Amino acid sequence: ENDQQQLSININDIPITFEQIKFVPSKWQSVHTTWYSGYYHMCQFNAIMLHKHPLITYFDYYWRLDSHSYIMTNINYDLFDFMRINHLKYGFIMVDEDADHYLTNLWETFTDYLKHHCLSPSENIRQAQTNFFAQYNMKIIYNNFFIVKTDIWQQPQISNFLSHLDKVGGIYKYRWGDAPIHTLIISQFLNRNEVVRFRDIGYFHKQEFVCPNTITSECNPKEYFLYKNERYHHYKQGCNSHVITYPLCHYYPEKL
Repeated sequence: ENDQQQLSININDIPITFEQIKFVPSKWQSVHTTWYSGYYHMCQFNAIMLHKHPLITYFDYYWRLDSHSYIMTNINYDLFDFMRINHLKYGFIMVDEDADHYLTNLWETFTDYLKHHCLSPSENIRQAQTNFFAQYNMKIIYNNFFIVKTDIWQQPQISNFLSHLDKVGGIYKYRWGDAPIHTLIISQFLNRNEVVRFRDIGYFHKQEFVCPNTITSECNPKEYFLYKNERYHHYKQGCNSHVITYPLCHYYPEKL
């Protein structure tokens, strides 16, 4: 704003106006005012747009690893070969939970979509995504690390559901994260034996980390503790302590 005022003063012989482009429709303005728009764009990109990038089509699998994520142990095998040989379509490391105020209407949008398309909740959904009363339990695959078979996003049911979420605009309105969106997709549209959780990799992401039980000697998360006053959380067995007793923690086959 100061730059605009200064420019107007310096160029006073030419009428100047400044227009603000609204990339997000006003009907999608978020109910959460504490988050920067860049975060919503990031969730939108990872949940809905990334797999549409033309370069992605050149690969059978791709691996997401955030810039503030670290592999703390040696991996002595090819993860992509492991996925391919075992006919796996999605691999991840950690299980977490999301806050209910960031999930407003997501479960309702999901179940309404199933009803509209005459689909029943999958066994994975019933076993790992709902509680005893068939209510959404808000447990999520922590997807800042995942390996995925590229063509799953082209499956009609998955592609249509993502398009529906895009039209609803819940990422911008309610701050739906890409993690709960991916978790619902994986749970509904993939078979249980097409998903794997890697338990043999030491992994660190921001304040959370996990070390495999078999090779703890070479897993040293303290090397990645950047801030003295920060609280860091050990996800024992790869699960947030609040979700370790929930089915999603050990629901999918594990690579030990």
